[in-house]
Amino acid sequence: MDLDTMLVVGFVLGLFSIPAILAAWSENRPLYFRLSVLALALGFIAWPTLRFPAEYGPSNWVEVSLTVAARIIP
Repeated sequence: MDLDTMLVVGFVLGLFSIPAILAAWSENRPLYFRLSVLALALGFIAWPTLRFPAEYGPSNWVEVSLTVAARIIP
């Protein structure tokens, strides 16, 4: 998996895991799986950012996300 794809997958996983964590917490269900998905998402975001901060830093996240979306959507 390319680093830019990894970054965008991390964004999507984080976007979906935060509401899942809040819903499970409000219904007193176990949080282990949901927190592990959030940790995985944060790892997917941190790995490219730490490896190449100039290319995948927070200032370039929109450009990288649009590049990945352009590859996925023909």
